[in-house]
Amino acid sequence: QFGLSVGDSFYGLNGQNGAQGSTGFYQTTFGNDNVQWETTRTTNVGLDATVFKNFDITLDVWQRRTSDMLYAKSIPQVLGQATAPSVNVGEMLNKGFDIALGYRGSALNSELKYNVNVDLSHYKNEIVKLAGVSGEILQGSAYREQIYTRTQQGRAFPEFFGYVVEGIFQTADEAAAWPKAFGATGTYNKPGHYKYKHLNDDKVINDLDRTYIGSPHPDFTAGLNFNVSYKGFDLYALFYASVGNDMVNYVRRFTDFVQFAGGRSYDRLYNSWGSPYLKDNTQAKLPMAETNDTQSQVVSTAFIEDASFLRLKNLKVGYDLNRVLKTKLRNLQVYGQVSNLFTITKYSGLDPEVNSSGVNMGVDQGAWPTARQILFGVNIGI
Repeated sequence: QFGLSVGDSFYGLNGQNGAQGSTGFYQTTFGNDNVQWETTRTTNVGLDATVFKNFDITLDVWQRRTSDMLYAKSIPQVLGQATAPSVNVGEMLNKGFDIALGYRGSALNSELKYNVNVDLSHYKNEIVKLAGVSGEILQGSAYREQIYTRTQQGRAFPEFFGYVVEGIFQTADEAAAWPKAFGATGTYNKPGHYKYKHLNDDKVINDLDRTYIGSPHPDFTAGLNFNVSYKGFDLYALFYASVGNDMVNYVRRFTDFVQFAGGRSYDRLYNSWGSPYLKDNTQAKLPMAETNDTQSQVVSTAFIEDASFLRLKNLKVGYDLNRVLKTKLRNLQVYGQVSNLFTITKYSGLDPEVNSSGVNMGVDQGAWPTARQILFGVNIGI
């Protein structure tokens, strides 16, 4: 593909470097004549059963193997801005199970009717093979010079990769005794800075001390919905939960550190190491507040949070007016409905249910939170 832009393809053909230039084109995307479609093979074993007339069970155990996955392979960082070509890189294996349980019942001479459904899902994925190059990795996008996700053969796609924070240096002696971080001079090793875990024998903290530090993939997801009706009243509720998934709170680089000028968080003022509002520095949540905190912003467990949550996604209450008005309409129901009524989570960001996928899955870039909606309406059946 080809495109044009003032900065990349306008040329001063008259030999002058003035503001005027002739329109030109440049290659925006590299192609690949050898690329082919991905191939997916799926195996599914299912069971559907009804027990005691009102108890339903559904079980699906599945496996999906994808070959010749398409991926934009990295290209040398030379002058140019063309998008890398897609290549077929290997195989991914996904496997899991889905369970659905449902129960229907009634009471009070059938005036009270109800049904309850519970869904539980679990999956696990693994990169079986890449392009066959020893030590090859696939990385996510760079966010302000930091890459949060990666994968390699034998790992899930993707996972978080960075340093492990083991606390904050409290004394000069503690900092001096620790391996030198980010340079032989050890200027980072001082009270109030993060203490990064040392994972090798080279006596310095560097890129080799990074490891896999979390996963955006949940241990399981679950849903619960139930419907209850009694003497014209109808109640419907839908709950959804995700358990065991982590999230990168990328927004904290802006609110807790000096990424850009702007507002800062409560913790930056009150819970930074050395803050006059802290009675004991050992209780600090953040390293010292300083104008140059670049090394505190490297990808680490400090930005990884548990993003498990329980959300009431929908609640609806209705009443059948035909029980009072005795109209000739087949149905006349008034109702009120609320979506996203509440969310229970420990995640400090705006929304634990961030809509991200692919190689950047689980990186919260500041997505707009899920809005709460309140609706009132009338259902009329003729």
